[in-house]
Amino acid sequence: MQVLAVNVRGASSPSPTLSITTLQEPPSAPPTHLRAHARQQASISLTWQTPAAHLSPGEVTGYQVGFREASVGGDEGEYRWKSVRGGAMTAKVEGLRHYTAYSVTVRAVNQVGSGPPAQPVTVTTAQGVPSAAPDGIECDPLSSQALRVRWNPLPLNLSNGPVQGYKVFYKRTSNIEGSNAVDVKRTTNLETSLQGLGRYTNYSVRVLAYTGAGDGVVSASIHCATLQDVPGPPAAIRALPAGPHSIVVSWLPPERPNGILEHYTLYYRPLNAHRQALQTVVVPVEGGATASRPAWGEVSREVEGLDAHARYEMWVKASTRVGEGGASRVVSQAPAATVAARIKSFGQAVEVKAGAPLTLPCSVVGHSAPLVTWTHLGRDTIPNSQTLPDHSLHLPAVTSEASGNYTCHAHNPSGRDEAQWSVRVVETPPPPTLRVQYSTETTIHISWHTAGDGGKPITGYIIRYRLEGGEWQEEAVEPGEASHVLQKLRCGSTYHLQVAARNLVGHGKASRTVKTRTRGAAPRQPRHQDLVSVNSSSVTLQLYTWPSGGCPITRWMVEYRAHSENSFTAAASHLAGDTDSYTLGDLAPLTWYQLRVTAYNTAGSTSAAYDVATASLTGATLAPESVVEVVDRLGSPLYLDPHILAPVVSGVACTLALLLCVGLLVSRGRAQFMKGADTNSGSSGGGGGNSNGNTYSRSLAEIQNHHNDSQEQLSPPPGPRSKHDEAYSEIACISSQQTLPISCVRGGVRRAGKKEVEEEEEGEAHGGSESEQDTSGSPGGVRGGPRDTYKVPVRLRRGADFSFHPPDSSTESNDERSPVPPRRPQHLPPTHPQHASHRLHACTPAPPPAQGLRPSSTLDSVYSVEGAVGGPLRPPTGFSDSRELSEAECDRDPGQGGHKGRPQQHGRWGPQSGRIKLMGVYCVGDRCLYYGFGEIQRALMLTV
Repeated sequence: MQVLAVNVRGASSPSPTLSITTLQEPPSAPPTHLRAHARQQASISLTWQTPAAHLSPGEVTGYQVGFREASVGGDEGEYRWKSVRGGAMTAKVEGLRHYTAYSVTVRAVNQVGSGPPAQPVTVTTAQGVPSAAPDGIECDPLSSQALRVRWNPLPLNLSNGPVQGYKVFYKRTSNIEGSNAVDVKRTTNLETSLQGLGRYTNYSVRVLAYTGAGDGVVSASIHCATLQDVPGPPAAIRALPAGPHSIVVSWLPPERPNGILEHYTLYYRPLNAHRQALQTVVVPVEGGATASRPAWGEVSREVEGLDAHARYEMWVKASTRVGEGGASRVVSQAPAATVAARIKSFGQAVEVKAGAPLTLPCSVVGHSAPLVTWTHLGRDTIPNSQTLPDHSLHLPAVTSEASGNYTCHAHNPSGRDEAQWSVRVVETPPPPTLRVQYSTETTIHISWHTAGDGGKPITGYIIRYRLEGGEWQEEAVEPGEASHVLQKLRCGSTYHLQVAARNLVGHGKASRTVKTRTRGAAPRQPRHQDLVSVNSSSVTLQLYTWPSGGCPITRWMVEYRAHSENSFTAAASHLAGDTDSYTLGDLAPLTWYQLRVTAYNTAGSTSAAYDVATASLTGATLAPESVVEVVDRLGSPLYLDPHILAPVVSGVACTLALLLCVGLLVSRGRAQFMKGADTNSGSSGGGGGNSNGNTYSRSLAEIQNHHNDSQEQLSPPPGPRSKHDEAYSEIACISSQQTLPISCVRGGVRRAGKKEVEEEEEGEAHGGSESEQDTSGSPGGVRGGPRDTYKVPVRLRRGADFSFHPPDSSTESNDERSPVPPRRPQHLPPTHPQHASHRLHACTPAPPPAQGLRPSSTLDSVYSVEGAVGGPLRPPTGFSDSRELSEAECDRDPGQGGHKGRPQQHGRWGPQSGRIKLMGVYCVGDRCLYYGFGEIQRALMLTV
């Protein structure tokens, strides 16, 4: 805005521009082009476009999607709103009901509020499988071979789509072979009849509904039985003479009794007699035997009063309440006065459970009581067995070793007989091997493998599972299945699982317990900028931005306090878990607050604290403070949070790796340095050297000669320069009794004292310009004057301790074994006395000479020191056999005694005395030049 003043003369210049922003309003226009489709079960996907810019000024911070069930009668409920953060213009609404019509819409939101919703769109979710089983199942017998099954229709709210039909599953439950087979019958009605069933047989029945999406939930089993019928014929019959007027008849019950047996009827008559001669004997069933006959429950009856000279035919029939069943086969026998030993029991195939007792009958007849014995697999001795008074064999607890054939032997003087039983020990199934395939938030998919069936077919499986710390629960699985899905489990929780197989013998041992966990974790804290929105009097928490960790959040707790307060105030302690946002109002403007929000789900809880400051009424904010986010996740300490632990571990690992690399580089550099020094020492000791070996840096030499440029240098050997630091020692032709102080500073250049500076300035005044003309030290470059000194580059070993031991008189003469290098015939110019003091700028101790070195071998040290710079030390050009130095030129202190050519351990060593280690010797005729290094108060000394 600008303001101008106007009068009759005209308008003034405008005022300075003033910029004003109006307060933000909620969006005034709805989103456009809303589309919705339901391609997946229980979910709807939506897309839209932003509101028109000219109709909805201001920034849109997000959107809200509303949905509700579309009612046919018009009685529609309130929309449920789900927030969509940021500029995303797509959303997916999940957790809806299958095959249900929903009305969906969307609206834009900003910091002030929400705008008008878009025109609602109606969409129907896809079909799903029925979520429940039919109820009210009833089963009625129609006959001895038919059943009728009825059930109630499935409610529409549970069908999840049009029900296309029902499936009825039925199978036998009797302990007979073949009872594991499951039959299925489909029908679209609410009842059906099952035909062709077994007589007087128990069945289990289950029912489920199915839609176009698949089968629904199967119902629990109900049991019903068909009606009784007449029994089948007895399984076996035998007639034996018991005396001159009696016959013993024995038989086995029918294999299919088809009901409850009430009695047997024994029919007998003389052979070829008329029908009127037929006689009967009724034998009641003891204890009202049921349809399940004992394995060896033979029945016997002795018929007396018979004609001793007649032969009789006999047969037996069984009866239930329905009637009499079929007749057994007809057998014939005649009474006898002499009765041989006979066994009236029937040898059979017997199955017995491991650990159960076993009794094998062996009833005998005969005059002169027969002698009865038992054998097992041909052996007379049967462990852990006893023979009862009625000659039966009893085993109190059978094991797998009890399987095999048992034979009962009976004999008397009139004859012998035997009967054989085949015993098979059966067991419960062995423990299966259980595996967890995968798990979701609410399901666990398992599979198993069974190594055997224990000798009898497996009739089903039992799945046992429990929540950690909870009680065991069981689910039955039909035989033939090898996998199962445990459903409706708790998200993010640990479960213990077992599986056991069962057969006709019983339930087997359970598998080893497998411990697994459903997917999901405790909630994770969101970022401050995503969760918190602040104005002058309230704080809005966008709770939908809180990561759930995979498990739905069940509830929230919100607390707050001003920075000036010590305790928190609970704003909401049990806020519903599906709450999208929560506004904390009635706050003071321009005040710092700390919020503590706790999210709970089935896997745990997480607390996070945030520091926020409310704005002023005009929108001004306080100076920023560091935001504190403290997370307290139950069951997981803060230092174990992967977001904290991973950077710490990575940082420590990187630091250790860096230190290791630095140590390796330093060690490798030192090793290469020592290797180079040893190699050059070896080549020098051999009497030769490589002039193109290790070199020294020219720039370092220039720094070292900055305050002593009056000296001449030996020309460096040709070739590339070495990158290692070099140490230089200066050797002048001086008396053998004089010691020269050398100034040294490790790692840099040390300034000389005032006296030394004056001497250097004086030396520069005498001939500073000439020293720069030729420093090569070659014969052609030698100039007369007091500047003729020599600088020898020496590479020394750091940290070595050199002790100088004055050589004996033998070192004064030339040893024939000493490898004296060839010398060039040059003359040494006179040396000025004032240049007898030299300084060493960069020093590193050289390797000490070998212990026990003979005086004649001291030249090896010369080569070992000077070979470090690329080859053997060449003698100074002034040393020559043709011209020896005079006392005036070399003896600087004639007043001190001592043998010529032998260094003394006294002289100008400073305030303290110290040790010197011999570094080398060079002899010309009967004169030898000795030099070495010693350390006194950080200063290295050179002795000549």
